[in-house]
Amino acid sequence: MKSEESKPNLWEIIIWIAIISLLLSSLIFYILSLGEMKENYTEGRSGGMSVIQGNSLLPVCVPCYFEMRIKTYGIITAYNPVKEQCDNTPEITASGQKVREGIIANNCLEFGTIVKINDKYYEVQDRMNKKYNCNYYDILMFDLEEAKKFGRQKLEIELLK
Repeated sequence: MKSEESKPNLWEIIIWIAIISLLLSSLIFYILSLGEMKENYTEGRSGGMSVIQGNSLLPVCVPCYFEMRIKTYGIITAYNPVKEQCDNTPEITASGQKVREGIIANNCLEFGTIVKINDKYYEVQDRMNKKYNCNYYDILMFDLEEAKKFGRQKLEIELLK
């Protein structure tokens, strides 16, 4: 026969249930918030709302969504979605997406990589001429004069993976 001391009392059981419930609810909340974050990011990439620039959700989500940040320097230029500067389909990026604000071209980074330049976020969705190496980035701009004014700059780039 077991002694009375080996049985947990009612308060110990209630405390353990409360601790387990708190841990499970925290885990569920964390999992659900990651799902919302990814949904917002994906929605922005598909052209719904802009999560790349302005008052967007991405700058809020970037520290928690991406695991690694790498700072480097690169040569940054700007291009316009016109046949003279692109191929025969200037309205479509190399990844197959429709052109939009917040796209940047680079020949080495995976499509979907987010880069931060001058406190603005861009998404790699296009490629440059093959003569350019990994240190060159080309920001898509719709305004020709704005692109000319931007020129060619050597800037710090933060790669977010």
